[in-house]
Amino acid sequence: MKFKKDYIWPIIGVAAVVFSVWLLLEQLNDISYDDLVISFYAVPLHNWIMALVCTCFSFIALAGYDQLALRHLRRRVSFLFVSARIRNYYLKMYLRKLYLQPNKISV
Repeated sequence: MKFKKDYIWPIIGVAAVVFSVWLLLEQLNDISYDDLVISFYAVPLHNWIMALVCTCFSFIALAGYDQLALRHLRRRVSFLFVSARIRNYYLKMYLRKLYLQPNKISV
C-alpha cells in the first residue's frame, strides 16, 4: 500500500502540471508575440515603475503589521521570515478565493 502512495501523488502532481501547461498554451494560442510587445510598450515606463514601487511598499507594510502583531504576542521573528511568509499566505488566499468563488472576481 505504501508503495502505491509513494508513486501516485508525484504522478498526480506531474499530470496536474502538464495539464496546466497545456491549458495555458491553449489560452495563449490567439495572442501573438507582437500583440504582447505592443501592449507592453503602450503602458508608459513611469506607470510600470510606480506599480512595482507601490507593490513593494504594500508588501513591506503588510509584513510590518504582521511583525508588530507577533511582537505583541511576544514572539521574536525576523522581518525577512515574516515577509516571505506573508507573500506566500496572501498568494494562497487569493488563489483559494479565485477557485472557490470564480463568479465574484473580476479579472
